[in-house]
Amino acid sequence: MKKILGCMLSVLVVGLTVSAHAADEKKAAPAAAAKPAVEAPKVVKVGDVVPEFSLTDPISGKKVSFEKDIKGKTTAIVFMNTGCSACLAELMEMNDLKKEVKDKLQIYAIAVDKRGEAVVKAYAEQYQFDVNYLTDPNFTMPPVYGFSYTPAMILVDKAGKVSHSSGGYMPGADAGKLASAIKKLI
Repeated sequence: MKKILGCMLSVLVVGLTVSAHAADEKKAAPAAAAKPAVEAPKVVKVGDVVPEFSLTDPISGKKVSFEKDIKGKTTAIVFMNTGCSACLAELMEMNDLKKEVKDKLQIYAIAVDKRGEAVVKAYAEQYQFDVNYLTDPNFTMPPVYGFSYTPAMILVDKAGKVSHSSGGYMPGADAGKLASAIKKLI
């Protein structure tokens, strides 16, 4: 009987200790919650300067840098995937517009394909758009501009600032909207 009472007393003491510890954690929880969480990376928006980036051109194999190769020219940057039909439709419209405005606009299609540079190179050869292709197989660039999908596009002015941002593309419904935004910029 003494052993049973001793065991019960031990269990009671352990239970009270655990209970007291849990109560202390609850009291401390609001203080822990008050600490700032890790801040999400800043999303680049219209009016912001495009941050420096460097990606590979799958055609030449060379690295292309925003500061050295892109900044200073009116530029459309299209985030795309070679298997995306809406991306293809958007690039077709951009290519048609490029024929009209010629050297007033440069277009960079950043392919987020995980299938590799060879797939992007084959896509470029198949469609022959007047577009500069870059690869981003780890999908690092679209989130910088708040996108988690393709197609998405930003327009960059000569000063290197985002002047327009749009996500998604509905063939037919969105036709002409991009051209209008670009013509205002150039």
